[in-house]
Amino acid sequence: LLGSMHTLLPEHSLSNAICMPELWLEQLAIFLTAGSAFTLINNLAPLHIALGGSEHGEATLVAIFSSGNCGGRLCAGFFSDVALRRFGIGRAGPLAVAAVINGVALLLVFKSGMSALLAGCALCGFAYGCANALAPTLISELHGLRNFALLYNWVFLGSVGGSYVFASALTVAVYEHAMADPVNHAHGNAASLRCLGDACFRTTLFVSAVASFGGSAFYLVLAKRTHHHYKLLQRASQKLSECGTEL
Repeated sequence: LLGSMHTLLPEHSLSNAICMPELWLEQLAIFLTAGSAFTLINNLAPLHIALGGSEHGEATLVAIFSSGNCGGRLCAGFFSDVALRRFGIGRAGPLAVAAVINGVALLLVFKSGMSALLAGCALCGFAYGCANALAPTLISELHGLRNFALLYNWVFLGSVGGSYVFASALTVAVYEHAMADPVNHAHGNAASLRCLGDACFRTTLFVSAVASFGGSAFYLVLAKRTHHHYKLLQRASQKLSECGTEL
């Protein structure tokens, strides 16, 4: 039975995996979801100041994000295992839900500004923790463990690209455009390089939220493509549990 369980977990090399749509769906989803999350993560301090927060208040936001991150990892691991054992739902389904939560968090900050920044950080941290707990498991279950390190780093190149596109290039472009308007300038010598007001990040947050919802769509496509694979894993896991009970 253990042998049959092992045969359900394929052992793909990188050359095999890059010919599979599943690998590219994973990478595109991570590009969009992780990249959009990094928009908030990498820019907490300037975002907090732009929305009217104190100069050193970002420490509280980091603590809230970290707590959400921890909770997301714990919840994602537990509930995704339950969903797989009871209903045969693969990891891509919970990842799609996490991407939606991330998009909602970004929209909260986009719509409500400073009043929703605390809740947005908690939700974004939760979604980010879910993604970091489930994505490696998804890769190992779809492509095996023999080349796991190589495939994991290949897929997560998507997060590097997403971080640059959303958290750096887009954020800087929007920030500098807002700075060109004297209305958004801070006053004083040290503060003159800062941007104040919703305009500094509104476009970035909206685009990032839309990107996160797009990443959720890619995860849903991946969930549909891998549904049969996870149903087989569910049956094998149930048989293994039954044998363990009999022993």
